[in-house]
Amino acid sequence: MAITLVDRPYKFTALKQKLIFTATSSQVGQPGFRFVAQVSATVDGNTSMQTVYIQPNLNGAMVLDVNPIVRDLIDLSVTDASVSNLFLQDTVYYTPYTDLHNIMEVTVDLYDGYEVLGVFTVNPLSLPVVRTRMSLIDAAFQISQGYSPDPDLIFALSGPTMYEMTDLTPDVYDLSTEISTYSLGVNTIGVRARFNADYGVMTIPIDDGSRLAANTIDEMQVIQFNSAGAPIQTDSIPIAPQEGHIVHTGIYPMNVSGSLGFAANMHHYIVNFLYLGSAVARSIAFFDAEDECRFDTYRLAWINSRGGWDFWNFTKRSEETYSIEKKRYRKVIGNYATANANFSFNNYDRGLTERNAFVEKMLTVSTDFLSEAQFEFLKGLTFSDSVYIIDDSGTPTPVLVENTNFTALKNRSYIKEGTQLTIQLKYSQDYNA
Repeated sequence: MAITLVDRPYKFTALKQKLIFTATSSQVGQPGFRFVAQVSATVDGNTSMQTVYIQPNLNGAMVLDVNPIVRDLIDLSVTDASVSNLFLQDTVYYTPYTDLHNIMEVTVDLYDGYEVLGVFTVNPLSLPVVRTRMSLIDAAFQISQGYSPDPDLIFALSGPTMYEMTDLTPDVYDLSTEISTYSLGVNTIGVRARFNADYGVMTIPIDDGSRLAANTIDEMQVIQFNSAGAPIQTDSIPIAPQEGHIVHTGIYPMNVSGSLGFAANMHHYIVNFLYLGSAVARSIAFFDAEDECRFDTYRLAWINSRGGWDFWNFTKRSEETYSIEKKRYRKVIGNYATANANFSFNNYDRGLTERNAFVEKMLTVSTDFLSEAQFEFLKGLTFSDSVYIIDDSGTPTPVLVENTNFTALKNRSYIKEGTQLTIQLKYSQDYNA
């Protein structure tokens, strides 16, 4: 084979990083030689392809970063042909999001190319293509993590301390007392959510090990407890692993109550992710949150640094504002075009006239007092490229985060515990005036 693939990204990995392919060829000495890469990305069932011609470097090798080619193609919407609203997803497992949202299939085919009788020809020797298939999720790796971090150590569901595709950690809500009191497990993440209003999903990889080698999952379990901590209802949802896929499963209160139903005396519930009966990720325990009676609650959803969905309720003072840009022109008053000897005008004729108004709707929302861990968690909201407001019916409205600065809360910084965070949002949809 003329081309030898030296290095490539992992088969299941983060999109937001350098996705480097390196290769060599035994034909590099041919006239006009170029490496030829055909990069295909499948989004919403449609495949787009770009062909790139790469000149060998000083060592005769190819170095290609496919990130600039595919990074803007991923679909981050919340609807597809089979799911009208992602956030209303129930816990009954099927293969949701077969159109691959938050994740995309990328294929890279490598060929030789050089001049044959003066004509540039791709793969003149008709050799087998060097092909790589990848699943790229909308997650981010930082330079500080080193070159090409191993996704198995970050994303694979392989043990009780592994995290799902969420930035939640046990100290975000800091429900260690409740978790200890009800013996819900030392690795469990506690979440406060309104049992009568909050929708939301948890994103998990369900790869069968073909691309995310250490990933194992075959069941999701939801256990409801009464106030004494005794289990009163257990539901098991089978999960069928599928190569190169993730799923968004509804584990927040309104999703669970809508699909499984809440027992009459349910006090809290826990969601476990299992393989052959053993935990393969941190369990998520939900406790009821009190409604804020003085202010409107705005629930935000966003794609986090791990490529899944996270949620937060902004419960303090909010403010809606409108930015208005007006286009005007000045009419000529009088019947110049039709007058004969009877020139005239009306005393109500308008001179300066509105042509149209461009209106941007803005919303400023505020949190309650936050801990350092909560500031760290919400940092992902300010960076996210896909943010929605979710109303109490689960309906999403797309917005943009206008904040361009984020001051992190640190224990040893001058910012004290108990600081609030204010986020300014701009509605993505046109406001017709």
